[in-house]
Amino acid sequence: MSRCELWERDGSTSFFPDWNVQARRMAEEEGMTLTWEVEAKGSNPPSRALYEHLGFGEYKPMLREDGPPYPDDADENHVPEAKG
Repeated sequence: MSRCELWERDGSTSFFPDWNVQARRMAEEEGMTLTWEVEAKGSNPPSRALYEHLGFGEYKPMLREDGPPYPDDADENHVPEAKG
């Protein structure tokens, strides 16, 4: 499980895992504000939650050349827990 953060300012967004200290520092330096966060496993579940939160429609995950999602992103049974 990891937590991802959405930072926003004047229509700009930045979405990254909470362990990404450099991205957080850059967002703060640009005057962005933490507006939303989600906990989930892999990268597709938090991206799905982000798309739903922002009203972007259905998230289409990156797939391997042979079709299925990458193994570490295939946890379709996990429902992300949004906060904020």
